[in-house]
Amino acid sequence: MSNFNNKKGFTLLIAVVVTGMLLIVSFAVVNVAVKQLVIANSNEESQHAFYAADSGTECAVYWDLRAIVPPAFLNLSAAPNINCGGGPVITTGYIYGTATTTFRINYPKGCAEVRVGKHTIGGSVLTIIDSRGYNTCDVGATRKLERAVKLSYESSGAAAGGGGGSGGPIVTGTIGNDSTAGAAANSGSTGYIVGTRFSMPNENGTLTSISVYIEAEVALAPNNQFQVAIYSDNTGNPGTLLANSGSVTINPDNWNTVPMSAVGLAANSIYHLMYKTNSIDGNDNNMYYAGGGGANQFHWNIHTYGTTWPNTINGINGGNSNIGSIYGTYTVP
Repeated sequence: MSNFNNKKGFTLLIAVVVTGMLLIVSFAVVNVAVKQLVIANSNEESQHAFYAADSGTECAVYWDLRAIVPPAFLNLSAAPNINCGGGPVITTGYIYGTATTTFRINYPKGCAEVRVGKHTIGGSVLTIIDSRGYNTCDVGATRKLERAVKLSYESSGAAAGGGGGSGGPIVTGTIGNDSTAGAAANSGSTGYIVGTRFSMPNENGTLTSISVYIEAEVALAPNNQFQVAIYSDNTGNPGTLLANSGSVTINPDNWNTVPMSAVGLAANSIYHLMYKTNSIDGNDNNMYYAGGGGANQFHWNIHTYGTTWPNTINGINGGNSNIGSIYGTYTVP
């Protein structure tokens, strides 16, 4: 009987040892699995941080090269409709020559803090963009990840933004109104040339395209066409035709961009961006416009769509203080 009891005790000991080993192995497996999940999640969060940093860089480059008044970067007074990531960009600290412009972009997932440095080196301007992206903007987050993207480029002269000069990026600017804020569709464009008067920024340029925002109510083909043109100024009225497009099919409720070329746009000079359409109903194919302009800044002339653009326009048939949603894009020589 004594030997039998000893054997039962030995079996219990083996069971306890095996169970303990299984528990240790189980804990180890669970621990590894948890760490793998953390690593996988960290990789995903790291990608969010990188995408935020990269988007911040793209935002800075885009608006730097599009700056309207040289050599300003993100000049809010000259280009008030700057936004990235679905929201407005507010900059601080710009002083040309020894500059550091900073701004922040908030995304649905994460954010980016961007610093843009402008430094004069002889006759050149060195632009350094340092964008730091985060997977979360919560300062108290325990797993906040940071990824950074750094970009630099050098340009000669004082062209707008970071471009211009030999070897630099192509620099672009705009003349006109690239916003539809507060705007509504015009009416009665049929049988008219409709135009808006704008002043060229403080730089010379070569026109590369004209864009116009056209309403959603568009006529059926073939009466869904439009053309655009640019005229010089003659004492506040359209003067001489500089360039015009052929007929283009309307993309409704959207910006419609038409390539064209007009060289020699002069700094601070006035130009007229013009629009016409082949609709047969005055409620169709109209471009957007808003108030707040000067006297006769928005104007119109009687014109048949099928005829060529007049080389000169002497006076206007009517006008008001509206501003058309139409703008031209130009490159800086």
